[in-house]
This record gives sequence, C-alpha cells and structure tokens, in this order.
Amino acid sequence: MGGGEVGAYKEALQELLAVKEKERKLKEERWKVIKSLEERKLALEKRKLPEQKANVLAMRAQIAAQKMAFFNESSDGASSVFGGGSGGIHGGSSSFGDGSGGDANGGDI
Repeated sequence: MGGGEVGAYKEALQELLAVKEKERKLKEERWKVIKSLEERKLALEKRKLPEQKANVLAMRAQIAAQKMAFFNESSDGASSVFGGGSGGIHGGSSSFGDGSGGDANGGDI
C-alpha cells in the first residue's frame, strides 16, 4: 500500500464515520419528536379520563333508574300476569288463567 492509498482509505473512513454520526443524530431527533407526540397523546387521554368516568357513571345511573321504573311498573301488575286483568309484564292484559280458552286472535280452539 502506498501513501496515497492510505490517505484515500483514511478519508473514506472519516466520511463514513461522519455519515454514521449524521444518521445517529437524525434518528435521535426523530425519537425525540415521536416521544413528544406520544407524551401529548397520553396527556390528552389523562385529561379525558375524568370526563369519561363521569359519563359512564351518568349512564349507569340512567340505566339503574330505567330498570327501577320498569320493575316498579311490572310489580304493580305482577299478580295479573298469570291471573288476567290489566298490568302484566308489558303493561297489557294477560290471557293466562282468564278462562277464555281461545287462540291468540280470540277464536275458539
């Protein structure tokens, strides 16, 4: 190897090292940007949590109130579900046990 070849090799090696250093810096910058974006997303999600929790609690309360209203309505006519009369599970009258003996349309069987 002559002196010119060693100089060219050294120069190429230095260029390669410079390129690798630039790539490392770019990679680090990208990582910082991605990390910053992820931290912002996380902060937004944390801010949403109390509101979402309040919405869930409100929905649960609404569902519980609807169930209580349904059970209160159905318990008012619970004895008429199988004994005829008004009320029943769905608020109408029932044909169980009223002695009609007909089909669903009122005709004799």
